[in-house]
Amino acid sequence: MGHAWTQLFPTTPVPRVLSQPCCAQFAVTRARIRSVPRERYVAFREWLLKTALDDRLSGRVWEYLWQYVLGGVEEYCPDEYSCYCEGYGVCFGGDRGEYFRFFNLRGKSREIQAEIERLKENGGGNKDEGRVEELERELEGLVKDMEEIKAKSGGE
Repeated sequence: MGHAWTQLFPTTPVPRVLSQPCCAQFAVTRARIRSVPRERYVAFREWLLKTALDDRLSGRVWEYLWQYVLGGVEEYCPDEYSCYCEGYGVCFGGDRGEYFRFFNLRGKSREIQAEIERLKENGGGNKDEGRVEELERELEGLVKDMEEIKAKSGGE
């Protein structure tokens, strides 16, 4: 990363830390995009075309650079709740407790779904069929609870 930084920003010291939410997910205004001179974008593109890094690694470099290029900040790490609310409009009614409850339910539902799939793959007879039915009822309740939270919070 340090080598890429010095190629892209030769007059700027390599920051101690570069961090931002995963996967280059961000919102930006037209004005902010246009505040960066076109020549800079051309230089960035040329770097991408000429770098010895494979596409996966050069893409990873850019995941960590966008907040610097467009925001001028080396670190942008809001907490997850704020990202959901400000970034996606899913604010859980402003209740962080509901946010945590939703994700706990989601985690438990995924565990139950995995257990159901495991039991079905093993085909363990009547005992497993009964357990699958029990888990499916529990999963149905969890899904219902999650849907209620989403409905109250305006989430999809």
